Amino acid sequence: MVGDMWGNLLIVGAMIMFALYNVSSRYLIDKKSYHPITVTGFSLIISACLFLIVILTIPHAPILPNLRIPSVAFLAIYMAIFVTVLPYILHQWAVKHSSATTASLTSYIQPVFAFVFNGILLGEIITPGFFVGSMLVFSGVFMATGNKILNSIITKLSAPRQT
Repeated sequence: MVGDMWGNLLIVGAMIMFALYNVSSRYLIDKKSYHPITVTGFSLIISACLFLIVILTIPHAPILPNLRIPSVAFLAIYMAIFVTVLPYILHQWAVKHSSATTASLTSYIQPVFAFVFNGILLGEIITPGFFVGSMLVFSGVFMATGNKILNSIITKLSAPRQT
């Protein structure tokens, strides 16, 4: 077993909460007609309030003095927009225009793109195992979402051949 029991339980709890988030956001968008940006906005506001409580109650190194450094401030703004807000808005858009199940498949694709960007931007080594794993991820996502294409291929392959 990798890690300790409490860490693994936290990961399982996080996965369960993200699944509930997907289903409840689909309900809010589909049944209650909320806009995806509204759902994302409330999610971010609630998360910010919860993290404010954590910041005020758990001892930690001060963060705000580092934000005076321009490169750190730029990085914080970049991460706020491109790593938090934009992906959640796009995720809610996917929930609105597909299903909660299909949109949740983005969580399988994100590590692949993150590793590719790390290779390009940070010089991390991309191994052959990474390529094999990436192909497995994309194959699984394709099989889960490409029903029309797969059904047409299966129909053509299973149709009796005329001679």
